[in-house]
Amino acid sequence: MSKHQIKIFIFGLTSSGKTTFGRMLAKHFKCAFIDTDEKIAEKVGMSVRSFYLANGKEAFQRQEYEVFSECLTLQMADRLLVNDIVVISVGGGLIENEKARLFLQERQKTESETIKVFFLHVPKNILFNRLLRKANKEKSFPAFLQPYIYKNADEELNRDFVFFPALQRKLLGQAKELFFKMNKNRCLLFQSIEHIKLKTKRESKKRLFKIIEQYLH
Repeated sequence: MSKHQIKIFIFGLTSSGKTTFGRMLAKHFKCAFIDTDEKIAEKVGMSVRSFYLANGKEAFQRQEYEVFSECLTLQMADRLLVNDIVVISVGGGLIENEKARLFLQERQKTESETIKVFFLHVPKNILFNRLLRKANKEKSFPAFLQPYIYKNADEELNRDFVFFPALQRKLLGQAKELFFKMNKNRCLLFQSIEHIKLKTKRESKKRLFKIIEQYLH
């Protein structure tokens, strides 16, 4: 399909389905797939959530930048690449990583034909409902929300409490307010990145793949 290597980056807010969509897209193109969170976990020897909670945001962003920059500079000689295309799913909070964001902007200016950035757009209420289902299953909120939620929670609140629907209304309200506020800030930052928006609720997966193909020629 292509005469040169193409890196397809899948961005999106937390719970937008980036990894699932990225895997399906890579299968569609019969090409390699990378998930940056999985690469970070492999590198540090623990889950990204555990690393974030144990070491903090700055330490996590250093690891995030290193993995992301490696993805941006992948070369055709790398055995990982197949069919001149690689699909890369990016962590939801990477857009807040200033060093990574600036590096992407720089590479986009010089490699606009080979770097394609797609943003999975999902309505905020759907995102939050997905986050709650995952929190209920894992008995824990995402790492980037936990320090803010528990900081303002009642002192006697046990972090191992039973989740939704038994979740305390106060804590649920804090989580929703913070989640929406963080997503709003991330969307504002994303305006500085050249990208194509994909409305996942409106279009079928097959149609979304066709839309992406149009931008690769």
